[in-house]
Amino acid sequence: MNLLNKNNYIIKDYKNFFEKYGGFHDAQVSKLNIDLKTNLLTLVLNDPLVNFKGFENYKYIQNMQIIFETNLVNIKLQNLFETIFYIYDIIIQNNNVEIQFSPSGKIKLELKKDYIMVKLK
Repeated sequence: MNLLNKNNYIIKDYKNFFEKYGGFHDAQVSKLNIDLKTNLLTLVLNDPLVNFKGFENYKYIQNMQIIFETNLVNIKLQNLFETIFYIYDIIIQNNNVEIQFSPSGKIKLELKKDYIMVKLK
């Protein structure tokens, strides 16, 4: 993880990053933004480490923005505006990322860059 400036990181080994934090399982998705001009998908998670609550290594983070620069996005979400979505799992295969949601749905991304950006608040 490389610190860009205060609370902004570039993460090259994003597979290890997601595995280390349990795929951010159970983190609530508060915002999903797709910028078609810049090919950026931004996922904002509330309390991204909630799955570690009660453990010694738990640290409260109000929210985390995960920014993917992508070539291809495939989205399958139902009841987008009627349901609160949580992260179920994040699966990495080469430069492909699959974000699975609870209660249902997923986003598949083909990354354009060999890194992701993370902003903490």
